[in-house]
Amino acid sequence: MGAMKPDISVWKDDQVIAIVECKTNLGWNRKNWKKDFLKREKDLKKYFPKAKAFLLVLSSKSWSGFPEKDDRVGKQFFALSSECMRKIGVQPLENVIENKIEGLFKEISSSP
Repeated sequence: MGAMKPDISVWKDDQVIAIVECKTNLGWNRKNWKKDFLKREKDLKKYFPKAKAFLLVLSSKSWSGFPEKDDRVGKQFFALSSECMRKIGVQPLENVIENKIEGLFKEISSSP
């Protein structure tokens, strides 16, 4: 197995402060996404112990989306659009935005 690398790593000085796992959608693994993400987070934290971990999904169209009652939605888990990619440009953005990316930036910028 090669080196453990997140899709995106955010650095501050010489420390990784955030890791972002990116998915187009979670349709392929819609029932186990949380278990898989938590395992990935645990594995990445072995290499980047101080980093906050985030999951960024482009579209929630092919799965049921994040649980509404999970307080990590919009703080650790982000689904950008409620539509499939080809329909995003056809509708006004306010109709398809699920979790604003600014929330992810806010969470990352609050990292020590």
